[in-house]
Amino acid sequence: MTDAPVHCSRHPATPVTRTACRSCGTFLCGLCSLWFEGATFCPPCWEKRLAREAGNGLLRAVLGSLAALAAWGLPPALIVVALVAPEITGPIVGLLTLTAAAVFAATGTALCWASVGRPDVPGWLPWPGLVIGAGYLVALPVFMIVSVLLVV
Repeated sequence: MTDAPVHCSRHPATPVTRTACRSCGTFLCGLCSLWFEGATFCPPCWEKRLAREAGNGLLRAVLGSLAALAAWGLPPALIVVALVAPEITGPIVGLLTLTAAAVFAATGTALCWASVGRPDVPGWLPWPGLVIGAGYLVALPVFMIVSVLLVV
């Protein structure tokens, strides 16, 4: 029993040289195969995937920048509260505030990094969030020292 060669669904005269589309299972030739992250896609499924993911990178970059920027607002607010109403703050409140700010900064940095190089994100957009978030993480020890000195 011999196996007949499988032909491309878009080019019936061309035998399949790679695998089938990961999404729809259509057999493809080398001209139709699109490789992405170890999987093969046909052109229609690739277009659907791009349309479905369009905007995700942009949303990540914008939310990441906002989260990183929010991180910078928490320590100064803690310092102001510690100066104005020291009875409200304490070391635990200070550490919780700085920890929350660090989570904002790390999340913002990660979201911005995930959007770098995506076709739906302008090339410059993730970088402010990356700089703001990474800058906060570098400045975190200084904020912790100042907060502890003011609160104690």
